[in-house]
Amino acid sequence: MKHITRIIAASAAPAFILLTFRHTATDQYLDAGTGSIIIQALIGGFVGLLLVLKIYWNKVNNFFKNLSSRGKKRGDLQG
Repeated sequence: MKHITRIIAASAAPAFILLTFRHTATDQYLDAGTGSIIIQALIGGFVGLLLVLKIYWNKVNNFFKNLSSRGKKRGDLQG
């Protein structure tokens, strides 16, 4: 079954590329709502990043604590 899927994907890829990247003579413009969608996407990405940091805050905090404690241990051994 995997072999058939690979054959289909390999034969469909060139057609997809040709149909996607072909040049068409159309008048392209930015709609008034395009800017707000871009801003919403940027804000959503930023909020998502903050959410990931909130979820994994303990791991991030412990990582930096371990880095600072390693430096102190190395300094104590050398000095």
